[in-house]
Amino acid sequence: MDNNIKISIIAPRSNNSNNIFSLSEMAYMHMYLQKHGYRIETNSLVAVTDLDNDNMESLIEGKIVILVLQFQSEDLLCWIEKFSRFSPKMTIMYGVTALSFGKQIQSFYRIESCIVNSFSYSAIDHIIRGRSFQYKQYDMSEIHEPYFELIGMDTVPFVPIISSRGCLNSCKFCAFSCSDPCFSKYEMRDYASILSEIKIYTEQYNKSSFYFVDSCFLTRELVSKQRAEALAKAIIESGYRVNLYLECRVDSVDYDTFALLKRAGLKRVLLGAENFSSEIL
Repeated sequence: MDNNIKISIIAPRSNNSNNIFSLSEMAYMHMYLQKHGYRIETNSLVAVTDLDNDNMESLIEGKIVILVLQFQSEDLLCWIEKFSRFSPKMTIMYGVTALSFGKQIQSFYRIESCIVNSFSYSAIDHIIRGRSFQYKQYDMSEIHEPYFELIGMDTVPFVPIISSRGCLNSCKFCAFSCSDPCFSKYEMRDYASILSEIKIYTEQYNKSSFYFVDSCFLTRELVSKQRAEALAKAIIESGYRVNLYLECRVDSVDYDTFALLKRAGLKRVLLGAENFSSEIL
């Protein structure tokens, strides 16, 4: 392994809440790659105007650049056009926007790049090493701990936490389901590792608001309910005064589980009621 390989992880900086989804991937990706011997040159959100600055050239030119395109920002096309003027050693596009529109971006803006075909940090490792790789299911050991001092955390009101990958459903209107071949295989982290992150953010960085950026924090499966309740009980017992935010499907709502989560600090739940007409969906 060449320890001199320099990697820049960057993502378009948005003026809306999409930053939190990019930051979540960037934080865990940073630690995974660093533990595998890579040198992270920079890891930050980049505004479209930043790409006009001279210092951006030193962070992109000749480097391996990982573009985290998790969601479309309002000026994404302008951002991509400006990025295409640089000459990285290698460009790897990662995220749901990369999966959905990566080929069009490559063709239209003539960007020589690889597209990670699933949400896998080990796939990035294999691409850099020039190895073929086919990802068949999520490996939650990749999401072990985030880079706690990630630049850009000040742009969002919550600390993002990835506690699961995938969804048990395969909705045709879902961007993740349509673009990620592994999305229907739901995998979870254990509650103890999540609590460990909350502990570090709370005690060392004075953070108290946490957003679970999972597509489905809670599913209808018993094991999912048990994990949520175990995490809630652990937070209550720890005495941490936190605010929790999460997303899940309407059919995953369970009164007893949510009552316990509320005691632990649950403040808001985003329910995925895309439309009440099955015909429209």
